[in-house]
Amino acid sequence: GAAARARSQAVRCGGWNEGKARQICRIFPLELYGYAQKFKNIRRGFILAACGGIAVNFIFAAAGIICICFGGGAALASFIAPSSLYLFIINAVPTGSGTNATDMRMIIDTAENTPEWQVLERVLTIQGMLSEGMTIEQVDEELFFSVPQVMESEPSFIMLVSLRADYYAAKGEEENAKKWGDRLESLKNEYL
Repeated sequence: GAAARARSQAVRCGGWNEGKARQICRIFPLELYGYAQKFKNIRRGFILAACGGIAVNFIFAAAGIICICFGGGAALASFIAPSSLYLFIINAVPTGSGTNATDMRMIIDTAENTPEWQVLERVLTIQGMLSEGMTIEQVDEELFFSVPQVMESEPSFIMLVSLRADYYAAKGEEENAKKWGDRLESLKNEYL
């Protein structure tokens, strides 16, 4: 009955107040709630990974320069220093968008929670759920659609369309699967 159903589901609400039992909440099965909790820090991890790329380029550039200056100009250092310095400089400047975005541009977009980042975060969340063993048809349908509108040429949007097509195909909804599959093919033909 109701007690068993309550035990089998978790309630996720912002600002939950025990005294407001009638507060409108979103109810997720426990397994979905666990996934949502597991992937709630994607933004922080993404920023750290992008910062790591810039930091590694800086460290290799500095180490290469030190080897060249004090180590007799080792052949490997003479290659590593300029290429790492170049990568550090281009990735530390916030330029580009989509697939051409530098690490710093990605950090800024992520920190500002831009619509493009929100779509990418959703794609990463869904892909994380799938990599943890959840099947695509178990993913809440709203996760595929409750994102801001972005340009259709945005790579994260194209990935989301691909996931939508896979979702409907797995659910056996052939009409929706075909609609999103056709949309994916048109995006791939135009932008990839």
